[in-house]
Amino acid sequence: MSSDQIPWVYVKPPQRIELLGEVKHRLVSPSEREVEIIVKPDESLGFELALAALALDGSRSMLRAYGAALPKMIRRKQNTVHPIAQDLSTFLAKNSRNQCAIAYWACGDDGSEIEPVGIMGSSDIQSYEFAGAQNWGGGTKVTPIVQYFWEQVFAGTEKQGIAVILTDGAWDDEDNERLIEFTEVMCQEVAAGQRQLMKCVIVGLKTKDNENEVERIDARFEALNNYESPTEIDVWDTKWVDEMDGWIELFFELVKEWSLGIGGFVEAQGQRALQQDAFDFGIKFSVPANATSFTIHLDGLGDYTQELG
Repeated sequence: MSSDQIPWVYVKPPQRIELLGEVKHRLVSPSEREVEIIVKPDESLGFELALAALALDGSRSMLRAYGAALPKMIRRKQNTVHPIAQDLSTFLAKNSRNQCAIAYWACGDDGSEIEPVGIMGSSDIQSYEFAGAQNWGGGTKVTPIVQYFWEQVFAGTEKQGIAVILTDGAWDDEDNERLIEFTEVMCQEVAAGQRQLMKCVIVGLKTKDNENEVERIDARFEALNNYESPTEIDVWDTKWVDEMDGWIELFFELVKEWSLGIGGFVEAQGQRALQQDAFDFGIKFSVPANATSFTIHLDGLGDYTQELG
């Protein structure tokens, strides 16, 4: 197995220190462990994306979360998706020229239909009720919404954009194969300079109805996170709502190649693993295979030690 086929191990809160938004590592040889980290950007950093999009799961498994079966007079109070979707879409619009394309996905009998809502600004979002799909889906197919955003909503954008897909379920094997194939199509077009990157972030929502499916969803998440295109274009990221410190985490992958403007070094087991005059937000290095932690020193700020759980 080549090193790029070895799955990553992710260090998640509360083990992950506050400085870092992402920490992952993998054993690539008996003597070497690769580590990749992303320094957490500040909430006030500000982005200017070409466009942002939010896709909301419209499958029948979401009926209770939306309170869709309840009388209208009490539905809004029991709708747990509305405040999340409203806050999230407002955040996205704020960072993409005050426009967020909203749609419901996994609609229709087989879960392959899309119900576009439209492009909204912050004021429109505040007055819109996220009440769920019109035609609730009988399955969960994610490829159609990715294709819809790529081929219709983001077509012609001149800068990077982000598409956030909110779900409570895992998609089937056939759809997963189609998704990987289409991911590579996007990577090839971006690498060829034909399109700007549409960063796709799937955000998982844990509910009372999907407790037994979380492990399966996690497996799908891990497969996307570990997908490595020959083009080295990175399309996917995944999150769980309950594990996020804030919506700024959606942008971690986008800032990886931005300069942090601060130099320093990384050490593990008393050995210098990396030294740079100016780090990027995303930092890659190797440590001894048996290292259980590393320390990153940032000039003028101090030392930060992260355990490798």
